[in-house]
Amino acid sequence: MHEHPVEIETLTKDYGQGRGIFDVSFSLKRGECFGFLGPNGAGKSTTIRHLMGFCRPDSGKALLERTEAFHHPEVLENVGYLPGEVSLPPSLTGREFLIEQKMLRRVKDTARLAFLIKELGVDFRSKIKNLSLGMKRKLAICAAFISDPEILILDEPTSGLDPAMQDFFLDLVLKEKERGRTILLSSHIFSEVEHCSDRIGIIKDGKIMTILTREEVLHGGRKKYLLSFETEEESQRAKNILQGKGYLPTTDFKNALLYVLPDDKRTDFLPLVLFLHPQDLRIEKESLKELFLSYYKEDQEYQTL
Repeated sequence: MHEHPVEIETLTKDYGQGRGIFDVSFSLKRGECFGFLGPNGAGKSTTIRHLMGFCRPDSGKALLERTEAFHHPEVLENVGYLPGEVSLPPSLTGREFLIEQKMLRRVKDTARLAFLIKELGVDFRSKIKNLSLGMKRKLAICAAFISDPEILILDEPTSGLDPAMQDFFLDLVLKEKERGRTILLSSHIFSEVEHCSDRIGIIKDGKIMTILTREEVLHGGRKKYLLSFETEEESQRAKNILQGKGYLPTTDFKNALLYVLPDDKRTDFLPLVLFLHPQDLRIEKESLKELFLSYYKEDQEYQTL
């Protein structure tokens, strides 16, 4: 077995007019959960479709166990896939669909399936065409996990689930990680990515902006410094002095200044700040959401969250 069961190497698919993915590269270690974070249209699903072999790239590679699924679909036998948009056979009942999946994946032990059906509260009697989006998502979850695969590729997995089922699913992901499964979790929801992931990759306009470890997310590679002053004149004076030393404020309030800086700037920055005698100084860790928004400053949808 390979150390990196999922490998994406300079993957590019250019659909024109800036749409597609461009030189996307990252890999997953065995037993790791990798959070793939970005809004709809950023390139998450396009990357995953190439990994699943649904698309042929313009250049680069998307490998599962060092194999391209586009040319060797048999590699998918050990992969559980939950698509972002669930499309199930409408004329089948839930029961008929799951029986079909069990046969296709050659599943003999049904204990795991029975557990998922019970915990998710799956309606397996009704026709799929009559089911809600959430119930269809539950059936798709059963199908993804039914064969106890070594690799799980989950694209917006909690979409359509109620809060209780979202919590159950995220706990399920954590348990799968503890069992040594390799998981690619694609999402636009900060909390679920932060909850499950060992590393997080942020994608924007089809390009990887940064990849962070869980330690960096939890303890912060950057800090926020909020300096408050009694008057607007004092605030402007402090701004000018700090700007002369190469520090530009992230936000300039009436009587306050906000700076977001990496930790390695702390030693030089703090003595300058203390010399300015602010009325109040607050230092906080930058959250995953705030870090994400630093790459999406112009994205109004995210600015209002």
